[in-house]
Amino acid sequence: WHSIVDHTDADLLAEATLWAATSPAGENEAFNVNNGDIWRWCELWPRIAQWFELECAPPVRLSFHQLFNDYRAVWRELAGERLVEADILRLSDGQFADFVFGWQYDMFGDGSKLRRAGFQRMQATDEMFFSLFSQLRTARVIP
Repeated sequence: WHSIVDHTDADLLAEATLWAATSPAGENEAFNVNNGDIWRWCELWPRIAQWFELECAPPVRLSFHQLFNDYRAVWRELAGERLVEADILRLSDGQFADFVFGWQYDMFGDGSKLRRAGFQRMQATDEMFFSLFSQLRTARVIP
C-alpha cells in the first residue's frame, strides 16, 4: 500500500523491445522498461476508485485468488449477458494480483539506461490504467 512501485503496459513494453531490437544503441544490451514514473498504491487507488465511480475504502489484507474463487457465482451473475466472460477464473485466477499487491517493499526498475540510450517514450501510470480500463470496458470484459 505504501511501497514505491512502477509499472508498464504491453504496448510500451512492445515498443521498447522493438526499439532495442532495431536500434544500434540497443544491440547486446538489457534494459528495464517502465512508464517512467513511480508511485504508491495509496496514492493511485483513490483515483482508480474515482474512475469507476466508487468510494475508496481503506486497505484490507485479502487473497484475490481466494476472493475470485469465493465470489465466482457473484461475478457470473454480474456478468450476465452484459460481459464477454461470465467465469472470472477464465480472466484471472487472482494469483498475480496477490503477488503485486503483496509487496511489502519498494519495487521499481531504473529505466534511465533505456532513456540514455535513446528510447524516450514515457507515460503516466494513472492514465495508462484508465486507458486500459476503457479498453476492457469497451470490449465488455469489465463492467
